[in-house]
Amino acid sequence: MQDDGDELAVLAAVVDRGEEAGGSEISATFEEPVMIRRVELECFGDGSVEGLFGLTSAAGAVDTTPARASCAEGVLELDIPESSREGVTKVSFSSVASTEKGAWRVIVR
Repeated sequence: MQDDGDELAVLAAVVDRGEEAGGSEISATFEEPVMIRRVELECFGDGSVEGLFGLTSAAGAVDTTPARASCAEGVLELDIPESSREGVTKVSFSSVASTEKGAWRVIVR
């Protein structure tokens, strides 16, 4: 995937093996509502990471997308519904499980 420098937000965290739900949620809030073109999840280390990606709209609606990325497979593009991509005021990612100690990064474009 080409990095054209169009990141709206980058969320990242280190995870421990077996981390369960209730782990840290990382979020970013935008001053003005934004249009999301795509969201990429990247995992570093061995194993895989699972989590929930959340979008909050200006109207207050919250849309969550479950995501699971294998570190060996590289960058995963999340399937975000077209209807949820406009007027976004906040993005978040909560890691719910990790098979090994590692790190993840979510890039919002």
